[in-house]
Amino acid sequence: MRAVELGSHGIDFNCGCPSKLGNRSGGGAVLMKDPALIYQAVKAMHIAVPNPLPVTVKVRLGWDSASRSLEIADAVQQAGGAGFSKSKGDLLLDTAPRACNPDNFIFETHHYAS
Repeated sequence: MRAVELGSHGIDFNCGCPSKLGNRSGGGAVLMKDPALIYQAVKAMHIAVPNPLPVTVKVRLGWDSASRSLEIADAVQQAGGAGFSKSKGDLLLDTAPRACNPDNFIFETHHYAS
């Protein structure tokens, strides 16, 4: 974990990046389609990152619906993730601009109790 060696205060796993390049290669927001893969990645990072440094996850509500948002939250918690660093209250495939709706924020930025 080179970032930790260089003084990082933790690892933030970005599962919300809209980059076409990242999504075509299986990274970024496309990860929200596969909570089991998020679990595996967070688990591996949690094992690799020395305590007490946190592994956090950045997410959106989902790819094209919010139907897996609670499954993603559970995967992160079960894998030992420290919580969510940021959550965007939108779906990646939202095409129309819309006003921010506080009800869209399913994930709260917080840390799980260890």
